[in-house]
Amino acid sequence: MHNRSARQGLERPPLIDTRDLEAARVFLATIYGDLTADTVGRGHRFEWRATPVDMGPVALFSGVFASGMCLRGVSSGYTVSLATGGSVRAASSGDAAEIAPGRSAAVFSPGARSEWSAEGPARPMNLRVDARYFEAQLEALTGVAIRGPLAFSLSMPTTDGPGTFLARLCRFLSTETERAGRALGHPVVMASLGEAVARALLFGQPHDHAYLLEKAAPPSSQSVVRLVEEYLDAHAEGAIGTADLTTLAGASMASIDGAFAYRGATPWDFLRKRRLLLARDRLLLAEPGETAASVAHAAGYLRVERFGAAYAAEFGETPAETRRRGLLAAEAPPSPRPRATSPSPRGAEAATVFLVHRDPSWRGAAAGLLQEAGHVVQAFASSLALLEAARAVVSGCVVLDVQLPDLNGLEVRALLREEGCALPVVFTSDDGDVTVAVEAMKAGAVDFLAEPLDAEALLAAVARALARDAEARAARAEVEALAARLAALSPRQREVCERVAQGMLNKQIATELGISMSAVRLYRAEGMEKLGVASAAELASLFARLERVTGAGGG
Repeated sequence: MHNRSARQGLERPPLIDTRDLEAARVFLATIYGDLTADTVGRGHRFEWRATPVDMGPVALFSGVFASGMCLRGVSSGYTVSLATGGSVRAASSGDAAEIAPGRSAAVFSPGARSEWSAEGPARPMNLRVDARYFEAQLEALTGVAIRGPLAFSLSMPTTDGPGTFLARLCRFLSTETERAGRALGHPVVMASLGEAVARALLFGQPHDHAYLLEKAAPPSSQSVVRLVEEYLDAHAEGAIGTADLTTLAGASMASIDGAFAYRGATPWDFLRKRRLLLARDRLLLAEPGETAASVAHAAGYLRVERFGAAYAAEFGETPAETRRRGLLAAEAPPSPRPRATSPSPRGAEAATVFLVHRDPSWRGAAAGLLQEAGHVVQAFASSLALLEAARAVVSGCVVLDVQLPDLNGLEVRALLREEGCALPVVFTSDDGDVTVAVEAMKAGAVDFLAEPLDAEALLAAVARALARDAEARAARAEVEALAARLAALSPRQREVCERVAQGMLNKQIATELGISMSAVRLYRAEGMEKLGVASAAELASLFARLERVTGAGGG
């Protein structure tokens, strides 16, 4: 009995499993067109098992005939017929061909009376392309209206050229079908598959319209290049086909390709790069359930390994490594938000006062005074101990003796900066050398304290140093936050937003960047949404703030 299982999308492809020849005839006619089906030979009971997978304009039918079969009639679409087992012969319009596993296939054209026959059991794989879709592809490529079906040469070798590609594709699709692969249901993948199959046949298999593809087309203008790039940039997350671009540009694909030639690339190269950037963003977000496979399919790649190779070539790391970075960033505890003003000593649990002095009595007295005021203190007798401890510093300041026995205070300050430690420094000295004091202040010291110890002066200097540190951390946090928001923009969105912030009008921006007014409005709206601003004034304020805080830092 003829049976088709229920499915959800393409995750559970339908199974044809029937021993009813009449039911099989009806279904085969539904698939291929006006044809008849009969068994041939003896000794085998009729049985047909197959898994049809509908991928939009392209469909794959792979399965088994348990008995010899002969199909005769006129196909309604273009069909590439291969076999993984059995001996199959094909005939069409007076031409004959053998369909041999691993060696050859046959291409049936619509409108031509054709025959497919197997003397015994066979394992066919048929790739069927919708006639109107296929002919529209040729129209888009050449800009010439196609009247009637194309007539292909019947025999296609599968040992090289497009036959090899299509044979491998069919085997891969058949395997994906058996595994209920999600890739086959993804609209971006389906669009890419349709284009790939159509181009392989149009450019690789002889047909009676091939001369149209050999004609040179005048290149489109550079404004068309910008228009196409803007469209691809804005719609990269969705399915895009040749017909979309030719309708947009009002020119053939050959003409558009000619305009892109000066860049040494094609529109599809541009789209691949844009989709790889989107793939990296998805991997960094590390959403639950997101895998390299799902990201690859969203980027238009059917095979995950090819996506991985292209991704590594573009970004210098594997998709798994990018996803791991995203997961680590998501799992990291949030950094404490810096305060713009000096925190109270008892509330500044992350701020540490590093006290370095050669005299143990002075060091002990100063440490006790600072601890009594509520500060966290770490005291050291040498600069080396300080340098080791300061590597893990989050916030605080340093009270530093200029005349340390191993390195003088100015040298220690320089080494701290080399280590990436920007803690503010308060210098102390007992010789009252004005030259040393001047050098210390030039080095960016918060203060220079003369000894003996002055409790009030020390506490005031430490408070100023901690306030400067808090301000510097707040400025760095703001820069990082603004940079993260700006990093979310595409290059074109940032170009437009920067000019809006400078007070330029949409028309001026369009002229300067060489893009359309509608593109400016699109990039402006998308950029402002990503930046979280609602007006040009807020956008100008954001860029002004970034410029202002970029130079801020601790002393």
